[in-house]
Amino acid sequence: DKVIDSDTFGGINNSCLVFDGRLVIDTECHTNDPVIYAAGPLTKYKRAFYCDEFTHDIYCSKEIGERLASVILPIFDPSFPPVEEVEKYELPKYVRPKPPAVMATLR
Repeated sequence: DKVIDSDTFGGINNSCLVFDGRLVIDTECHTNDPVIYAAGPLTKYKRAFYCDEFTHDIYCSKEIGERLASVILPIFDPSFPPVEEVEKYELPKYVRPKPPAVMATLR
């Protein structure tokens, strides 16, 4: 597991966000604060999904960023097509893994 920087942890903790080894999010990239979104290797899905092994750090960062953008852009631009609906307890489906060279350095 990665060690989080103490300043980053302090910011998360002082913002009263849920931290369970990583910043906890739902399927729409919301934290427990509805106006704060998060994605990337520092995040994990809430325990209600029973998926501790499916964190964003095993997927392609570009695909994670595209998902986050598709969630946030409709808020600012109503003409932007909305994100595909995901069942309440179903995880988004990511299809692009990290490149093999990146995965080799994670082991």
